[in-house]
Amino acid sequence: MKTLLTCALLATLLQSNHSIAGEATHRLFGLFCNTEAQLDETLAHIRRNLSPRAAIAIVNEDAVVCNNVDQIEYALIHLVDIGRVRGLVPLVKYRGTLVGVVVGQRLRPVEPPVTVFFVAPDRLAAIRVERNL
Repeated sequence: MKTLLTCALLATLLQSNHSIAGEATHRLFGLFCNTEAQLDETLAHIRRNLSPRAAIAIVNEDAVVCNNVDQIEYALIHLVDIGRVRGLVPLVKYRGTLVGVVVGQRLRPVEPPVTVFFVAPDRLAAIRVERNL
């Protein structure tokens, strides 16, 4: 049960309709990784009852590739639904482009933009779906 609650907390998202360079952005926080494989590995450790912090530490052993973003928000564009994470708490996996970081109420641009992978407890509205069947 602790693992389920932890996954739900990691996947908490805030959506807003801000824009960067005229493009709608989503302001989010939660578990983010550089690749889908790193995201899957972190979630696998959490499903084995490791805390999110311990799971992230294992995946980040050689380099920081995953973060639990909880003190700031990421501003992302081009969000794509890339699949589902099966389990007692189903999650949706996404790929997006990180274009800024919101600290306090200030948006600080990320240059160059970076592709990131993350999970959410529900499907976000108006997001493109991409599946490899």
